[in-house]
Amino acid sequence: MYEIGEHEASLIAEYDEEFLALLENKNNRLVWGAMTALDCIASINPETIYKNLAKILIAADKGSVITKDHGVNILIKLAANKNFMNKALTLLLDQLKTCATNQLPMYAENATTVITDKYKKDFIKVLTSRLDDIEKESKQKRVQKVIKKLS
Repeated sequence: MYEIGEHEASLIAEYDEEFLALLENKNNRLVWGAMTALDCIASINPETIYKNLAKILIAADKGSVITKDHGVNILIKLAANKNFMNKALTLLLDQLKTCATNQLPMYAENATTVITDKYKKDFIKVLTSRLDDIEKESKQKRVQKVIKKLS
């Protein structure tokens, strides 16, 4: 289903409740598949996604890297919606504070499109505080590039 959603999200949007139910499944593949599908439809059904954000973030925290990646993507999509922006950006900052350092550059790069002036200072502060944790120089440079872009 998520592969269909990647091409045409509207075709799977009506199954949002089924995808949300799968987040509690013991089968990890079903969980990350459901999270991928929810990511696909986050822009189409933002109200449903926002209403179930706690459940989504619990699944992301417990889940695989794929699950976490899509959880962050969902926050970014919600942050692009003015109705959910403040909550989504606050939660996104929390994710950036604790995410795996190897994922941080990608999350930071993807988030730059939704960071508002109100959150720019905090965003830069979080990224700067994590720089020393990043072992690979190439990943450090990616985060530094994001910081420079936003400064």
